[in-house]
Amino acid sequence: MPGGPMLPLPYQATWTCRQESRTKVAKTTEGELLHAATYTCVITPGGATTEWTVDAWINTHRESPFKQLAGFRDSLRRARFKPTASLLDAVVPLFLDLPLDWDWHPTAAHPTVTIPGTPSAEVLAAVPLLMAVRGEIVVRLNVCRTLSVDRVTAVPAKAAVAAKNPPLALPLDWAAALQAGRAQIDHMLSAADVADHKVNAPIDLNAHLLELMCKADAKGLGTLLGLGLIDPSGRGGNPFRERANGYALEPDRSGDLNAAYNHLRFILFMEYLALRQMFYAA
Repeated sequence: MPGGPMLPLPYQATWTCRQESRTKVAKTTEGELLHAATYTCVITPGGATTEWTVDAWINTHRESPFKQLAGFRDSLRRARFKPTASLLDAVVPLFLDLPLDWDWHPTAAHPTVTIPGTPSAEVLAAVPLLMAVRGEIVVRLNVCRTLSVDRVTAVPAKAAVAAKNPPLALPLDWAAALQAGRAQIDHMLSAADVADHKVNAPIDLNAHLLELMCKADAKGLGTLLGLGLIDPSGRGGNPFRERANGYALEPDRSGDLNAAYNHLRFILFMEYLALRQMFYAA
């Protein structure tokens, strides 16, 4: 109606990524985005601009806006989580109306997206960090896919034993391992004792995830676990071993296996930490 009251403009977010120069070059183009990418989000109306690096969220004392979502918490906890995708995908629709062809990769073209409803100041503050973390998950997963070993060979270390036992060619299913890890993270976040997990760094997840992730890939990682070539406690930080219990990896790919697992573990840590902060302000 001409002259009638104007409806308020919807809140919208514009998201971009800037890569910083690095003296140490990563092994992959995707790896260049890790530790050296700044994610910028502009929210209108108002034009508030917020910058995040994922390292700043995890490794510094910068306060996480995820902890301030008290009025939003019940809706977040009712989200239905699917381990076949990022656990954050269950809560993203509460923060953003994404187009069907949306690509989370930081270097993709990102149109302006709408923030649904009448968002509180706490929700508006959480949107930039949520977008940065979700983009970083894509980068980590792509790095893992590029660097991951998809097959290893385990052989008896003693010649007499090797003469009677052929080498074990083991295909590795990292996707199954990641899915099992996400299912366990979902379980951990729903448990009443979430504060007792004492998970404050990626390495702290080893005791909760490593054995379950290996057993999800029974023919590959599970076999390595059974041979003793994986330390199920993960206490040493790098749980994949070159040799144990009379078997050895030939060639030795333990370093590559550790790198692949570490990237998956970091993805799971980001999803765990973001949701723990949203659910429990902890």
